[in-house]
Amino acid sequence: MRQTLFRIVFDAAISTPWGNIPIFGVGLLLVLVGIVSLWQLIRHVRKHGFDGPAIERLITAGVIAFVVNQIPNWVDSLPVYGFGAMLLLGFLTAGWLAGIRTKREGLSPELTWDAGMWVFLPGIIGARIFSILENWERHTAGKSLGEMIVSLLNFPEGGLVLYGGVISGGIFYFIYCHRKKISA
Repeated sequence: MRQTLFRIVFDAAISTPWGNIPIFGVGLLLVLVGIVSLWQLIRHVRKHGFDGPAIERLITAGVIAFVVNQIPNWVDSLPVYGFGAMLLLGFLTAGWLAGIRTKREGLSPELTWDAGMWVFLPGIIGARIFSILENWERHTAGKSLGEMIVSLLNFPEGGLVLYGGVISGGIFYFIYCHRKKISA
């Protein structure tokens, strides 16, 4: 598998009959997602009023818009790695299939996505910690504290180890099930 599938370039432009329109990487897709999100927010406000979830959506949209607007100031392009893309695809597919199965069992499909987040993020962190412990010398030998921290947090040059992900993901899965009082 290719390590880098493709790069999202931030200083591109597309040619249209009305002239060149500057975009950044997937800018048009982001605009489309923004329009759909605005439409969903309007529908929600009409149905439920301007309640807590509406405010949460606005705050989330504002944070995302701010961060996306700042990305070109930090990097020229954003690499999309094959492993990360396949990990995301696997997570989304597993969540979708598990949602179907939980619905058949008479439970809310939202439980599936909540459990997925409780397993996925700690799984990634546990896999990274296990990788760091396995390769401690590579991350620390002859490096200053700053270089060592960058090396420990550098996922593209670092790695993930399955055992750490399974252990920490499993622990957090059982914690989630215990808190929600559902059978594991």
